[in-house]
Amino acid sequence: MKSLISKFSVFAIILVAGLSIGFFSSCEEKEEGGKDVNNVIITEEEISVNSFTACKNSENLVKDDPTEESVNLNFIGDILYVSHTNLRVPCDFDSILTSHTFNNSTLNIDVHGNNGFVNCLCPIDLEYTVFNVDTNVIRVIIINFDTVYNHSSK
Repeated sequence: MKSLISKFSVFAIILVAGLSIGFFSSCEEKEEGGKDVNNVIITEEEISVNSFTACKNSENLVKDDPTEESVNLNFIGDILYVSHTNLRVPCDFDSILTSHTFNNSTLNIDVHGNNGFVNCLCPIDLEYTVFNVDTNVIRVIIINFDTVYNHSSK
């Protein structure tokens, strides 16, 4: 009787383990073509700040320069070029910081100026590049909490 219980226990453990592995591996999120969207990784090195202007003020504003913040995207292959106009940063900034997350087919990018020890903001123009962007996997791009790209609205 003891060996029958032991064999049954071992069988039950193997069965539960096998079913668990199958269950969890089937939960991976897949897109068309079988791409695993959880394996898309954009590292810090894959976002590159190309250029940014000094703070705009009444002396260096162009007459027709819009005052509203805007973002323009240009996809070329797997590279995303971003032109961000009138991004508000602290007046005493000296560099641009970027961070990002990727979750559920959404690329979320945070771009801001460092410091912020003064009580003022100024608009700047900024251009940066994001490498290894697969538009078949990335469905939504959010920059500083604003949705700037939605694959379903193309």
